[in-house]
Amino acid sequence: MSNLLSNNKIGYSFFWGGSSNLLKLSEEPFKNNIEELFNQEQFYFEKSQFRINPVFQIGGPTMAGSGFKKFTFGIFLFFSTAVVEEELSEFYRSSVRPSLLNFYSQMMQKSKKEILFEYRNMILYNEFDVMIVVRLRTKNYKEFEEKINMMTEIHSRALIWLRKNGKQGPIHEYLIEDDKVNILPNIFQNLKEIDSHDLKNDLKLIKKTRIIPASQSLKV
Repeated sequence: MSNLLSNNKIGYSFFWGGSSNLLKLSEEPFKNNIEELFNQEQFYFEKSQFRINPVFQIGGPTMAGSGFKKFTFGIFLFFSTAVVEEELSEFYRSSVRPSLLNFYSQMMQKSKKEILFEYRNMILYNEFDVMIVVRLRTKNYKEFEEKINMMTEIHSRALIWLRKNGKQGPIHEYLIEDDKVNILPNIFQNLKEIDSHDLKNDLKLIKKTRIIPASQSLKV
């Protein structure tokens, strides 16, 4: 067991969005993979942040259901003490990544239609009062399998940028899609604003910022 799990009491929660059909279709894969991952004594289900922190305001197009072909899933993590970035990356690589791949694969097997699958990696940093959100969106399982390996690197680079430049807003968001990722964070006030922005801009959020190939590291 890593030091991350041994030395921290880790809060967690989840984020879903999509049609009722897709939400129902996700129940069994979620139970068999994601729920099992957090069934350890080091984890506790965090509810208070959703009542007291306005950044967790959700709703709008994604949460209400945006069509059978689009499904969004995210994991929130909350840490009671400072976390070593290398340990966090190892936790995602060794535990979160295989669970997510199985989750997505089983959903694809159950679905009779192509799914636009989006995963959100969301960590709230109390020291900055900022949530870093890294999103990966694709219809292709092989692409998801490849790009999910980059999410921890992008998150680490985003954290370096935050330490260097300071808080620009409650949410610093990065989106990986079509082999592109924004260099600078998109700034949002809450989670609902992200989904409203996606809808308003016809799912072309990253075109509003300078882009680089996602295979390259973010500049800081």
